Amino acid sequence: MIGDLRAARRHVLKVAGELEAIALLLRGVQASFLEPAEETVRSQDIESLDPTAELRAVIDCVIGDHLAPAVRDLRNGAKETGEG
Repeated sequence: MIGDLRAARRHVLKVAGELEAIALLLRGVQASFLEPAEETVRSQDIESLDPTAELRAVIDCVIGDHLAPAVRDLRNGAKETGEG
C-alpha cells in the first residue's frame, strides 16, 4: 500500500507539473497580443473589452483562479506527511 501511495503522489506531482506547463503556454498566448493602453486601467467590465483584451482577461482569470490554485493544492496534497 505504501508503494501505491508513493506512486500516486509521484503521479499527482507529474499532473501538477503538466498543469503548470499549460499555464505557461497560456501566458505565451497572452504575451503574443499587444496590450492596449485602455486595458492597463483594469476598471472596465469584461463585456466592454475588445476581443483581444477579453481573451487576455479570461486567461488571467483561468490561471489565477483555477490553474495556480490547482497546482498548489495538488503539490500540497502529494507531500509526504509520514502517514501511510
